[in-house]
Amino acid sequence: MTTEAVTESPTHRHIHRYSQVHLELQPHRSTDDANDHDYSNANKHHYDDLEAERMDERADANVMGKLIGKLMLDAYPFADDQTVVLDFACGTGIISRQLVSSTRRIIGVDISDAMVRRYNLRADWQGLAPEEMHAICTDLEHSPEGLDGERFDVIVCASSYHHFDSIESVTNTLASYLKPGGVLLVTDIAQRADNTEVISHPHAHIVAHRRGFSPAEMESVFIAAGLVDVRVNGRAIENVKVHGHDVNIFLAKGVKPSS
Repeated sequence: MTTEAVTESPTHRHIHRYSQVHLELQPHRSTDDANDHDYSNANKHHYDDLEAERMDERADANVMGKLIGKLMLDAYPFADDQTVVLDFACGTGIISRQLVSSTRRIIGVDISDAMVRRYNLRADWQGLAPEEMHAICTDLEHSPEGLDGERFDVIVCASSYHHFDSIESVTNTLASYLKPGGVLLVTDIAQRADNTEVISHPHAHIVAHRRGFSPAEMESVFIAAGLVDVRVNGRAIENVKVHGHDVNIFLAKGVKPSS
């Protein structure tokens, strides 16, 4: 089935046409869960070398990566001689590889050693120097020294918010790493109208938010983190198949005030 996804910028209206993608998303603390399960630690151990390689080679993940990369490139005026990017929860670098040619430098961050190894291996295969594209294994929420105080023009996070215990805490952390005037771009599952739980067993142990997020929730979280000019497109990509459910992918954008 062919669908259309519409995105808008101040000067352009973009329509994305594509065949329906069957996506097994990377399985965000959640209103879905009342216990004290440590999702961060569960994700760190789940994504070993075999899982990293498997995910990196999945056709659906790479198709989605191209669509999300296009959304992000349309949402910000990247410049290959200026823009410094942080790819948070970067995984194997599927999104970074879509953006790198439009950036001066891109740094990936992930809590999984295996994902970081695969990210850097793929960058090496692509002939990219570490000064152009490189990932590090660190937990920015608890080890802020991992980036040596660097700040970024753009921070992207794709299909990962549903993993995080607290999206409020993560968003506050990411906003703190933006330069004044810098932009945060986040994509993930948009909550369905019937609030159906989209992601369930066997991924429940690594997914904190199994129903996705509403545009209103994401707008509130971004504003609470001090971001301005917040915009959330709840239908940035439409009719993606996730665990048997048709869902939409949202794109949330916020700007760190210049002063």
